[in-house]
Amino acid sequence: MPSAIILAATGGVLWAFGILGKRLGVEGAPTESKQLRASLTILVYVGTTIIIPAADFIWVGFDDVSQLFRDETWAPRIPLIVVCGVVSGLGGLLGTLAFAYAAGTNSALISMVENGVYTVSGALYIAVYFHEMPAPLSWVGCVLIMIGVLLAQASSGKKPVREADDEAEQSSQSDSDTAAEEETAETDNGNSDTGDMFESDPGTFDGTGTTPAPVRLRKTAVILAVSAGACWGMGSFGKKYGVADAPEDKKSVWTVCTYFIYMVSTIIVPLVRVAMIGPSETIKTLHDRTFRCLLLGVLICGLISGGGGLISTAAFAAAKKGSGSIVSVVENGVYTVLGALLIVIAFKEKPTVQQGLAAVFVVGGIVLSGLATG
Repeated sequence: MPSAIILAATGGVLWAFGILGKRLGVEGAPTESKQLRASLTILVYVGTTIIIPAADFIWVGFDDVSQLFRDETWAPRIPLIVVCGVVSGLGGLLGTLAFAYAAGTNSALISMVENGVYTVSGALYIAVYFHEMPAPLSWVGCVLIMIGVLLAQASSGKKPVREADDEAEQSSQSDSDTAAEEETAETDNGNSDTGDMFESDPGTFDGTGTTPAPVRLRKTAVILAVSAGACWGMGSFGKKYGVADAPEDKKSVWTVCTYFIYMVSTIIVPLVRVAMIGPSETIKTLHDRTFRCLLLGVLICGLISGGGGLISTAAFAAAKKGSGSIVSVVENGVYTVLGALLIVIAFKEKPTVQQGLAAVFVVGGIVLSGLATG
């Protein structure tokens, strides 16, 4: 069990770079192109995360793979693994869109909401299917996470910290204008472009290159985050399902094949979504040099995250019977906290007190769920 926990924690650390990558891809996206950029971001990200599992799949060797695909115990599991991958891929699209709507305001909190729901839902799916019934403390953890979600929803309608500071400065400047019109006129002539940028659409520019979405979409981001977390929970279940009761000498090949099939399935929804948008809009967006640079960052984060996903699947294979839930909680708990920290550091987000409180509830729920299943 200790080795499974170490693998789970390591997988969570590497996996956290996936959160950073998805947030990076929607950085600076204007409101009208947030959906398209989110779709392209998750497509590149998922496509990249397949590379390491594909290489590992090829490395296993044709004989071992073909033998496993004929195995009467494992082969019937493939359809459900595929379904879990498709549902998880839908969660990836919804989660990235949530980042796009929350960018510049509370995307770090949105990350914690997504992964808090993901952590608990994955553990619950595994517990119910494998009859690892949750302890009462697990339900307390679920309640704490839901409180965190509600606080996040309530705080999403508030103005970003930087935006509120800008309005306060403008108000102070307006008062001084009344007393010194000549001095103000000189200031206006020297800074007219910046003034127009802030006044044209309150809440659409935060001074950091990110374009926050309107309040309505920021509230929608929380709903999308919860939906994404519930879909991602199927990913934890699918990986656990694919390696459950693996023979000791076959754990490696079961892990590699399960994860490869799962990851290939996750790209289906993003691929269909980009195809529905159409080639003309996609090509137009890809002509943006800045966005192409961001996608390069997404690709690098995807490579790192792909390794983390493989390690997390190995953690399930190494776990003893009845301990699948705790493995899920550990890897997703590390993933949740570190992912949010990476966003805060990289994008210099300043959470409000209410958003910080929501994060505390989410983390508390994850910890209690882990203690309950431990």
